Amino acid sequence: MLQLAEHMLRWMIGLLFLGLTLPAMAAERSPLIFDDDPKLARDPFFERELPVLMKSPAKSARKMRYLGAAFEMGSPDILGVSVIGRPIRWLRLMLGLGTDTAAVGIHGGFTVVPLDFKVSPSFTLEGGRMFDGGSNFITEHLSVKSFTVQRLSYDYANIHLGVEVGAPNRCLFYLHAGVSYMTMEVHGYKPTPPTNGDGPLKISDPTAEVWTFSGKIGVVVYLL
Repeated sequence: MLQLAEHMLRWMIGLLFLGLTLPAMAAERSPLIFDDDPKLARDPFFERELPVLMKSPAKSARKMRYLGAAFEMGSPDILGVSVIGRPIRWLRLMLGLGTDTAAVGIHGGFTVVPLDFKVSPSFTLEGGRMFDGGSNFITEHLSVKSFTVQRLSYDYANIHLGVEVGAPNRCLFYLHAGVSYMTMEVHGYKPTPPTNGDGPLKISDPTAEVWTFSGKIGVVVYLL
């Protein structure tokens, strides 16, 4: 028993010695081939290229870009452009303008991209406002025989899941789909007189709230 304890003590001392000496050995700088050659050490090539060669390639390649731009198509706004900000690698903030082919609106939100790979899922929460405009693309579906829509404005909020494909630090394409909550306001429609000869209908500007499916495709380019 005493001999076993003695052997264990020797092993512990040996491991302690290695633990103290190996880090110090690893920290020592390996001698360069031109350390003993002053002429070679002053060569312009080594003065210019050596700092670049000694940098970590992984760190240089992984430098994160923070600012960019995005272009997208989809609903509830038809076309949109945005300024992109990325304070941290997995979070993308956006603020921009959109149009439904007749009016201009604003939108903003954020996208969470959890994976720093060429393909990653994403989650987007976005809101916006489309100002008054008379777009045939929209109003033809809202017009009936009793009145005609002239101006329409709406607010919306999107909840989308999606997939992002491309270089996460340079350029990527995305496809988002989900649901939107919309509140619409119809202004300035002209009632049609009833066929029984009575006066025109007097109805205040209607509003509507609706949940609907929505989706977008787009591209993000990081510049800085």
